[in-house]
Amino acid sequence: MNTTAEYPRLIRQVPAVLVDSLLLGIVVFSWWGILPAMDGLPVYIKVGYPIFWWFLLDPLLVTLTGETIGHRLRGLLVQRRLTPDRLGIIGSIVRAVLKVATGWWSFIFVLATQNYQALHDLTVGFVVNKLSDVIESIKTSLEHHA
Repeated sequence: MNTTAEYPRLIRQVPAVLVDSLLLGIVVFSWWGILPAMDGLPVYIKVGYPIFWWFLLDPLLVTLTGETIGHRLRGLLVQRRLTPDRLGIIGSIVRAVLKVATGWWSFIFVLATQNYQALHDLTVGFVVNKLSDVIESIKTSLEHHA
């Protein structure tokens, strides 16, 4: 990983969080809208609908692509702090649960940590990088190995 990368500051991370929050809000409102139609269904299906979409929009996307939709739109990538590896599913789930549990308070840590990490990233050892820095780091690494 490029140790000289400039980690994105709060001003670049907030719009990504707003997009992700808006998408989750749409899921919740749609759930409220279809909940009456789910009257005869088991409780686990009724409760599972928003949980499924939350799981898909945050931990699963971060595990598979290193990004949420908001991160993608802002050119951000979530990686392990000490290696260029993406996150495993367990780390992504823990990160997402902490993000939901701490809410916006988690982002106070962005202002106080060296790598501009929110509490949920700091706890699981992840950083949010600018995608352009990651690509440049890979190019540099490939040039040195060629």
